[in-house]
Amino acid sequence: MIFNLGAGAGGGAAEGLTFKDMTSDYYEVKAEDWGDRYQSVQANRFYNDKLLQSVEIKTDFIAIGVAAFRGCSALENVVIPSSVGGIDNETFYGCSNLEEIQLPSGLTILGSNVFNACTSLKEMTLPSSITNIGSNLFYNCSGLENISILTNNITTIPGSMCYGCTSLESVNIPSSVTTIQGSAFYNCQSLESITIPASVTTIGTSAFYRMMYNKPSGSVITMLGSTPPTIQSNTFNQANIDKIIVPQGSLTAYQTATNWSTYATKMEEAA
Repeated sequence: MIFNLGAGAGGGAAEGLTFKDMTSDYYEVKAEDWGDRYQSVQANRFYNDKLLQSVEIKTDFIAIGVAAFRGCSALENVVIPSSVGGIDNETFYGCSNLEEIQLPSGLTILGSNVFNACTSLKEMTLPSSITNIGSNLFYNCSGLENISILTNNITTIPGSMCYGCTSLESVNIPSSVTTIQGSAFYNCQSLESITIPASVTTIGTSAFYRMMYNKPSGSVITMLGSTPPTIQSNTFNQANIDKIIVPQGSLTAYQTATNWSTYATKMEEAA
């Protein structure tokens, strides 16, 4: 089933809808049938629709509502226009066949659990316009391999953002970030290395726990700040760390800092 949302279309019933060839698995809603009553894809609009495969959202939409496509397990392709500035909580939760989605350049808000359990996603780019990211954004996206964060407008990597992303190999943390919340990258078993910018002052519980878990080699953590951020006793998993690289002249500071001292023998200064 392919659904084409015309300009100004949204959820809910509308009089005079025209469906094209109702005996086939394609139908479209024409813009003139909807008028200007809606500026967003309404909450729960396609909730648990198991037939929906492709969606093209036309221009003039400004938002996608809560759980609009949640549970659309056959959904493979979504086209989102640049007019959309916000994607609400759980929008694509459980869209397990969604392999690729390009977020629009004007997007500013990504709610919580937007891509939770989108197990077929491979790559994701967060555009430079993003200002807010919700928790559990990529929770259990087990097929996700690469995340490119282009924005420098966020100060927090939210809790459990990449929890259970077992295939994740590459992700960057913007220099604007000051806090990495708990379990942000928990159980990212394929994440071989991570660079933490000097701007980061706090890293939460289990934020990088089980990196390279059950792998023959451990992870490499590169710290760019001369002052050790505040961490918890289980922010990292000691058994799965090969080394922690710190700036020149800061080795002693890290080796003696609270909770960092646990990893003192794995630390070395940058060349």
